[in-house]
Parts: sequence; structure tokens; C-alpha cells
Amino acid sequence: MSLPTINSELSWLLFNDRVLEEADKVTHPLFERCRFLGIAASNLDEFYMIRVGSIFDLRAIHPDAIDEKTGMNLDAQLKAVFATTKTHLQRRESTYANVWEALLKYKVKALVVDKWSNVEKDHFHSVFNQDLLPLLNLQVIDPKHPFPHLNNQQTYLALRFKHKEKIKEAILSFPTDRISQTISLPLIQQFKYALTEDVIWAYADQLVPGQVIEKSLLRITRNADLDTEVSEEDDIDFRSVMKQLLKKRDRLQPVRMEVRFPISDEFKTSLLKRLKLHQRQLFQLESPLDYRFLSDIEHFLLSRKVDCFFPRHVPAWPNALHPNDPLIPQILNKDVLFTTPYQSMEPIVLLLREAASDPKVSAIRITLYRVASDGRILHELIQAAENKKDVLVVLELKARFDEANNINWSSKLESAGCHVIYGMDLYKVHSKIALILRHDKGKLQTITHVATGNYNEKTAKIYTDAHLLSANPKLGNEAQSFFNTLQTGIIDDKWSGQFDVLAVSPHGIKHRIIEMIEQEILHHLQYGNGRLIFKVNSLTDLDILSSLIKASQAGVKIDLIVRGICCLVPGILGQTENIIVTSLVGRFLEHSRYYYANNNDQTIIYLSSADLMTRNMSKRIELAVRLTDPNLIKDIINQLDIILRDTSNARTMDSNMRYSSKEGRLLNSHTELIELYQSIEVASSKNPKKLHISDWLSLFKRR
Repeated sequence: MSLPTINSELSWLLFNDRVLEEADKVTHPLFERCRFLGIAASNLDEFYMIRVGSIFDLRAIHPDAIDEKTGMNLDAQLKAVFATTKTHLQRRESTYANVWEALLKYKVKALVVDKWSNVEKDHFHSVFNQDLLPLLNLQVIDPKHPFPHLNNQQTYLALRFKHKEKIKEAILSFPTDRISQTISLPLIQQFKYALTEDVIWAYADQLVPGQVIEKSLLRITRNADLDTEVSEEDDIDFRSVMKQLLKKRDRLQPVRMEVRFPISDEFKTSLLKRLKLHQRQLFQLESPLDYRFLSDIEHFLLSRKVDCFFPRHVPAWPNALHPNDPLIPQILNKDVLFTTPYQSMEPIVLLLREAASDPKVSAIRITLYRVASDGRILHELIQAAENKKDVLVVLELKARFDEANNINWSSKLESAGCHVIYGMDLYKVHSKIALILRHDKGKLQTITHVATGNYNEKTAKIYTDAHLLSANPKLGNEAQSFFNTLQTGIIDDKWSGQFDVLAVSPHGIKHRIIEMIEQEILHHLQYGNGRLIFKVNSLTDLDILSSLIKASQAGVKIDLIVRGICCLVPGILGQTENIIVTSLVGRFLEHSRYYYANNNDQTIIYLSSADLMTRNMSKRIELAVRLTDPNLIKDIINQLDIILRDTSNARTMDSNMRYSSKEGRLLNSHTELIELYQSIEVASSKNPKKLHISDWLSLFKRR
């Protein structure tokens, strides 16, 4: 019997359909719908750069490779991806038209080229001549002028023209990163605009030495899946290697071409041949090729103070911590759990600041993956090093699309005196952990922070993540062992077996999860109360999929809350009929990872940095921490309960791999959790006694 699974790439495209669906949702504020449209477009760009790019890489090395979940060969996968993309883009075109029609109510109007009035033409032509013309570069293509290099994700104008009875082609380039994305009419209460690229399209003919026959805006997407592995024998500076690889990224092979404005089949064929692309890799659009121009619309709407945005959200201060008292003594007294963006990440910044100036603190250890470009957390680490603390920073230079930012920070941290490690050979360090070592009256104290998300104050405002602060000595000892291993750079087969409160990857987290599932099967067969919940971003690992199917067949009730890729198809009789797959997409990006097992009413819950993907289980350094405080366990259970009752942001997958809305009382888990934590903060300010979320929840439900 074949496994009820779906190909990873096709599952990802289903997820992006979910994002696009949010742009169609009329209950969202209007600009938030614009934002979701832009996110769906940006997601698709990255999908082609990385996931489609990796398929082409694999095909070049192993052309006969087969997807182990579905049996699809690489050509079949690509064919399905391209066909599904065309369907997705048709939906995006329709959504764009609907959203921009709605923007008219707020005095925002996109001016279409072939409908410009004479006044509009005069204005745009004037701007073209004065501001744009000097920046344009036309390259005619002939034997002495070869086809130019086209940068990844940059828009160009491709032209065919007639010169002395000969048909020629040309590429016109313009610096999209140094010019405004829109040109608006000089109006005060309205924002009537044309895309700058449309103005260039309209008036570029005057640069061409001949009669223009046809022209179209053009954008290519290049493979960005870089090989960042360096041999252990290579005695070279890895930071220098990464700098060179980043330069290489923009030279990799194109995997997609998009055009805007119709062109002839002959011109399409010529462009595809020059770029070494197949016809199925060409996508023709009427809507914009990218959505960077949204910031201009946002600026106008904000200036008018119209109701087009989600209500402003100010994260609550974590209830378990008193904001006016030093944090270290509070954490030494009890474990603390809080969840961003409902609660503030500020305690992490303040804790590091406190540690930097505390004479009893001797050392700070931390792993960094994606950090803010001007992150306060990094400034606190620099201050700690300048205060002569021993600061170890494991900074992953291979964090995709954050490489340049991390390279920049690595230099600053080293200059301040931090000991910086650039990740690990063969593995990406994706774990989120910090350790503070402190000595008081001759006794070692440890404060450990483990999180599901990055040390990034910017993304903490929109990504949902859980944070544990603990002075548990056993956790602190395991954290020290973890950092000691990263410092040696050597991981052996016995490494994952030395942890108890923590579970680590490679291999250890996967072993712990499968062990949890198998134990839950035994409990269910004996007591009939089997229950599993996994909340992750993606689920692809075949061994875990097989274990979940086995648990479903045994009767264990399973909820999979998977925002993105889910390769398991639920509701298949005899295999997955006890599994419910829920995708949650809304105001905040669901990013927290929880592993839950009822364990015969002795609940097990892990917070983790790891999705249930093969790469996270086997090719990354990941961490999961088991909660031991019963009150903190209740807090996560209450969160999961609210999420599973969501009928606004949530969609459930059926056995035909279609997502549909959930029935029941309307409940938006993001709004519900905002209100819950805000009410706790207000109540806490009136009552200094610190209670856990579970204690407040019954009061909250009775409102």
C-alpha cells in the first residue's frame, strides 16, 4: 500500500495559495490585503530561487533521482510545478484586480498605460526626460554586442526594432534600486500613479535607433541554491569564502522568466534560447512583476490616517516578570515562559544588558541565525565583551539571504572582543539558545534561554515564537555541553545521547519524536487516550510521516498544525483517518514549534527550533527543550487549544489535498491571544501576584 503523501514542492504551492487567499479576504483591512498579495509574490520568487533551483541542481548530478514520497521523477516534478504556478498566477491576477478596484475608495488609482489622458502623458513624459532618461542604458544585441548579463530579480525592458531593413533585439536596463518605484501625479488628496517601469516602457522608443516593433518588461529568477560546504582540509577563512559565494549567486543559471505586456512567439523563443530556458519556464503577467512599490501606497494611506491597517499592536510585558525589578534574581527563582509577538521580547535584551554589567557574570554563550540589521541584542553582546565578559557567539554565516548581514556583524563582534564561530562543518546551526554563567558565593549559577525563533527584535513583532528562561542546573549543564561541542566542531554518533532535558539534532530530535509517537501508541492501546499534537512550519521527514501513519492506524488522535509544507495527506481510510491537518495563516506568521504527547495524562511538551523536515533532523544543529514546570505546560496547552479552535485564520486539509474553512463560532486565534495577554497585563498591574496564563484563562473566557 502506497503512503498517503504529497510532493514537497506541490505542498509548498498549496501553502502559497493559502497566503494568496488572505489577500482575497474582504474582512482584512485593505492595505493588509495588498501586503498579503506582495508576500505571496515574494514567496514565489524565493520558491523558484531555492526549491526549483535545487531540483535543477539535483537533475544535473542525479538525473534519475526519484521523490521518495511520491515516486515522481525530477522532470515530472518540474512539469507539475510549472503547471501549478500558472494556475496560481491566474488567481493572483484576479486578486490583484479585485484589491486595486477596492483601493479606489481610498483615492488610490493605478494609471494604466493605454488609458493615460493627455495631461497624464505630458506629466509622465516630462518626468521620463528629466529624471529617468539619463539613467537608462540600451544595449543592442549583435555579434559585437553579446546578450548582456541579467541580474536576478531585476526588471529590464526587452525590445525588437527594425533598423535598415534588419530586425534587431535590445535590452534596456535601469537601476531599479535607485529610482522610485512609482511616479504619481501632483495631487494632494489622491494618489494616482504609474509604475516607473511602465513609464519607461511607454517612452523608451526615443532611445532606439529604429522603429520599435514590440517591447515588454522582463524579469528573470536565477537559481540561488548555493553550495556552501567547505572541505575540512581547506585551510581558508570561511567568512571570505561566503563573500565570494554571494558574488557568485547572481551569476547562477536562470530558472524562470516573467514578461509583462504581450510579445510575439518569435521574440519569446529568442529570449528563451538566449537564457537557456524552456517554454514552460516562461510566465506572462498583466499585474506587476514585483511589489516593492507597495511602500509608496502605504506611505500615502498612513499620511491620510485611513482605516486600512490592522490595529496597532503593542506587545504585553511577560506576566511572570516584574518590569521594575532586576531580571536575573527573578529567573533564579522560577522558570519563565513567554510568547512573542503577544508578549514583548524586551526581557531578552534587558537580560543581556543586565548580564553585561553584572560583576558576578563571567561568560555569555549564544547562537545567532537571523538577526536584525541594527539589533540591540548584538549591541548588548558587544557591550558585554567590552566589559571583559567571555562572550562566545556562534554566528551562522550560511543563513540563506542573511549571509551579508551576518558577515557584517561577525566583523563587529570580533572587533569588540567576542569569540565568534562561523557555524559548523557540514551542518547549519539553526538552534536558538543563550547561556549566562554566573558565580555567587563560590557557586555556579546558569541562566538558559531556549526559543523557537531567532534573536531578532524586528521579526519578533510579527513571528509567533515561544521563549523559555530557566535557572534549572540540569538544563544549564546540558547547555554548557552543547556549546562545548560547537566550540570543538566535532560531532560524533554518541553526541545526541548525552542530553535529557534537551534534545538535539542531528538525529537526536528525530529519535525523541519517534519514541514519543511509539510510546503514545502503547498508551492508547492500553488506556484509549492517545493524543498527539505537532505544531511546526513544515512536515516532510519520511520516517516521522510513517510513524504518524502507524499511530493513526492504532487509533491515536493526531492534530498537525502545519503552516507550510505538509507531505502527509489526512483522512485516508485505514491510514490517516485519525489525523487532522490544519494550516494557520493570518496577521502574524506562525513560527513556534511545539511537540505534544498526552502520555497517559502525564503531558510531554517540547519547544523546538526544528521543523519536522529531513534537513532539520539530519543536516542542522537544532534544539528542543522539554518543559518540566506544570504551569508552563498548561500555558502551551491553552495556546494550542485556542489555535485549534480558530475558524478565521485556520484551514483544514481534506483527503483530496484541498484546504477549506473550519465551521463553528468565529474565532481568530491571533486576536484572541492578543486580547488574552493584554488582559493579563492589565490585571497584573492591578494585582502584583503573578499568576500563570492558565489561571487567567477561565476569567478571560467568562467575559
